[in-house]
Amino acid sequence: MWKDLNDDFVQSIAKLATDNKVQQLTDDGGRGYFSKSVTPMAPAIAVEQKLSTLDGLIDMIKAEKLSCSIYIAGPNNVYLRSTLDDKWRNRETFAVSTIDGCSFPFEREMSIEDFIIRLQCNFVDTDNKKKIIDLVSSITVGGVTTADDDGIAQEVVTKASIGHKKSKVKLDPIVGLKPYRTFPEVEQPTDKFLLRIHHAEGCLPRVSLRSAGGHMWKLAAVNSIYEYLKEKAPEGIAVIR
Repeated sequence: MWKDLNDDFVQSIAKLATDNKVQQLTDDGGRGYFSKSVTPMAPAIAVEQKLSTLDGLIDMIKAEKLSCSIYIAGPNNVYLRSTLDDKWRNRETFAVSTIDGCSFPFEREMSIEDFIIRLQCNFVDTDNKKKIIDLVSSITVGGVTTADDDGIAQEVVTKASIGHKKSKVKLDPIVGLKPYRTFPEVEQPTDKFLLRIHHAEGCLPRVSLRSAGGHMWKLAAVNSIYEYLKEKAPEGIAVIR
C-alpha cells in the first residue's frame, strides 16, 4: 500500500502536519502570540453543591474535611471556595448557600386584610409590627387625612372600642421593622420603612410600605453572617466579606 503513494502526496501530508502545529510567535515589540486558537486542558472540578443554610456550609466543611475559604457575597449568597490554583489561577467553588429575599410587595397598595397577612408572614414579630397591625385593622372608612404640621405625617380615624368614642391617631411616617431578608441563623436587620395609608372614597383605605433605609440593612446582614461563621467555622478556615 505504501508503495503506491507518490512523493507529492507524502510531501503534502507532511506539510499539512507542519502547518497544523501551534507555533509561538513574537512581534517586533516583544509581544507573544500563538499561530492559532488553543483550548486549555483545565483540571476537573467538583460539581457545585446547592445549599440553603449557613449551617449546611459548616457541616460540609467538616464532613468532607475541605481546605477552603468562606466568601460572603451578600446577605443572600455565601460560597465555599478553594485557594487559587497554582497553574491556572482559578478558584474551585465547592458549594453555595442561597436564600430568597423578602417576598413582601414593597411599594404596592394593598387592602388592609392583604397587608396584615403579608406583614405577619414576612416580618419578625416586634413591638412596631404589632402596633402597625393593631392600627391598620382599626381604621374606619374614609378616616384618612394629612396632618397639618408637616404635610407628611398622616392622621387616621380608628374604630371605637366598647364604651369609647372614635379617636383620631397621628401616624409616624417612618417605622423600624425587621423583614426576613437573610439567613435564618442570624438576626434579621432592622430597616426603615415609610408607612402610607391611601384614602379610598366610600370604602376602607389601602395600605403600602416603602423602603426608606437605603442599603444599610445589607451591611448589617453581612456583618451578622460574618460573626456567625467566624464562630462556627473550623480552625484555619478563613471567612471573607
